[in-house]
Amino acid sequence: MNIQRDIVHILNCNPFLYEIAMDHTYRESMDCLWEGHPTMSCDGRVVTYHPGIAKWTDEERQGVIVHEWMHTGHRHHHRANDIPNINRKVWNIAADAVINPMVKVFGYTLPVGGVDYPWAASMTAEQAYWKLMKSNTDNNQKPANGIPGPMGKSDEDSDPSAYESSGTNDEAHAGAMMARLSSAAKAQGKCPAGLEMTVKQWSSPKVDWRAVLREFCTKVNRDSWSYARTNQSYASRGICVPGRRGRSLGDVVIVRDTSGSLHGRQAEVSAEAFGILGELRPDRTIIIDCDERVHRVIELGPGDLPPDRSLGGGCTDFRPAFLEVESRNYSPDVMVFITDLFGEFPKDPPVYPVMWAMIASGGTRPPWGSSVEIQD
Repeated sequence: MNIQRDIVHILNCNPFLYEIAMDHTYRESMDCLWEGHPTMSCDGRVVTYHPGIAKWTDEERQGVIVHEWMHTGHRHHHRANDIPNINRKVWNIAADAVINPMVKVFGYTLPVGGVDYPWAASMTAEQAYWKLMKSNTDNNQKPANGIPGPMGKSDEDSDPSAYESSGTNDEAHAGAMMARLSSAAKAQGKCPAGLEMTVKQWSSPKVDWRAVLREFCTKVNRDSWSYARTNQSYASRGICVPGRRGRSLGDVVIVRDTSGSLHGRQAEVSAEAFGILGELRPDRTIIIDCDERVHRVIELGPGDLPPDRSLGGGCTDFRPAFLEVESRNYSPDVMVFITDLFGEFPKDPPVYPVMWAMIASGGTRPPWGSSVEIQD
């Protein structure tokens, strides 16, 4: 077996992979084993392989090489460190579930028994990870290369910061490289949906979500009319028509998606959103903690502070929050829904405006309402 021959064959068939291939070095090691079986692994810059992988077919071996490159290109090794209390086994399976469909689109096969979740083909690794975590199932599928995951055996002991400032693991470098790869692959009719989504997400212009939320709510306030403040010029003629609101909002609803996928990031964004809305002096702020069901509804007056802790931790369904607003006869001027967008939407939008404050949405967009990506 000659690993360099495999690489040359890959690049002859798919030259758009040249740049990512050259971002790696390659070494043979008798220690590269998983449960006693020869395998291949990558730590984000070095592809390590056991000579025993010669038993794989050429197509399988080349497929696994591409598999490792794509993990590096998507920075799965480093993105894992952004998830609090991560379950490494589930992350590895999730990352493979996203990568394996890409490898197949490029025209390669993978060893029998690898991770095969068709629903993950257009997801990010984070979205697939939380879907697996929420499924409450014991994930017994093995990564395609027969190792504990894309990071290889030694990744949990490595220091990601050692690679963060150079090579493929630098976000700017990886983003530009994957954009070029995607463009070239598309020209050959081999651009997977998941790769396109990743490139789109990384290349989207970053905006100040706080400014977007403030402007959205300010516009709602300017355009808001209410029967609570009737137009006095018509009242003298016995006609009741709504009047324009003053400088303050009426009811504002903040829904906190309290499913397990958001953890501490949701609390941080909730606090900042509450502060922004507080500047507009709403008559009442209604906080709803909801995952697959509503856990708590809190009504706050001007000057009241929201609770630090939210309640929940299950799966995600957006519908109960909207039903709760309806059942309590709330008529909010605006709803701000803080979520990762990984849930079930109501079929029809409500009559009041909704702003989806999206955390790690992976490029997903809501079917209706306004939205802003929380990117910092």
